[in-house]
Amino acid sequence: MSKNLNLDRHADYPTLRQAPGWSDGLPGLARYFETSALARHALFVAATLTVVLLYGYSIGTFDQALHIPALKSFADPSLYPGDSYLALRVQHYSYFWMLLEPFYRFGILESTIFVLHLVTTYLTVWMFWKLSEELFHNPLTNLLCVPAFVLPHIGFGGWPLFEWSLLNRTFVLPFLIAAVILFLRGRILLAFLLLGLMYNLHALSTNFPLGLFLFVCLIEWRKIGWSKIASGLGLFVLAALPVLLWKFSGPGGDLEVNRAWFDIISLGMVYNEYAFVSALVHESGISV
Repeated sequence: MSKNLNLDRHADYPTLRQAPGWSDGLPGLARYFETSALARHALFVAATLTVVLLYGYSIGTFDQALHIPALKSFADPSLYPGDSYLALRVQHYSYFWMLLEPFYRFGILESTIFVLHLVTTYLTVWMFWKLSEELFHNPLTNLLCVPAFVLPHIGFGGWPLFEWSLLNRTFVLPFLIAAVILFLRGRILLAFLLLGLMYNLHALSTNFPLGLFLFVCLIEWRKIGWSKIASGLGLFVLAALPVLLWKFSGPGGDLEVNRAWFDIISLGMVYNEYAFVSALVHESGISV
């Protein structure tokens, strides 16, 4: 099997019973999805709807309870007068919610967020399929990765893979996976460029694949070449320049240890997630 499969290369879409190896059960079904782009994307749609049904959907809760008021405050500074927390919105270095301001002004913010949630979930399922294909080159593995990721389970240090509402970290996830796929295919410049663009939306999530890329470049510098590494980093900085300029032109961080911050966090979510390990250990790592 070719290493880099083009999933949408087939013009003909065989019926399920005509698919090669259909009598082979699950492996035959996997080959059917490999050869039929229409069936494959129908599977991604079904997986998206399954996520919404199993996880549910909400708006204005959890992190959105902070982000949406900040978005409205950017659009109309007269809202929430004297709110000290929302005054800190200029230190939340992400352009994601700002991009949704026009939809708020047109009165379609809620429906837009829901549509983006569906599209983001769909793209995430698709990119996991593509990543599985890139890593394993096995149709059965590609098929099994869909229920493995879609069915609710705890991962990512206590967080589910999919969430019940749209956030900037969920929006960038499929694009970060796409950047990893590009990097694995040797398209390093494009991978760094995509990471730079996502840095403007959620820098924290982007730091994880960025760290992986830098580590690989460090140990494989002879194979990759310093010129390509330097060019990739240059493209990353250029693409991330808007949020970097915003960050470095803003107020500096307070490096003083604040005991009250540790006390509040220890009574909250992190303590509950890591109930079998001292919360202060994890909080110290987070603060660093």
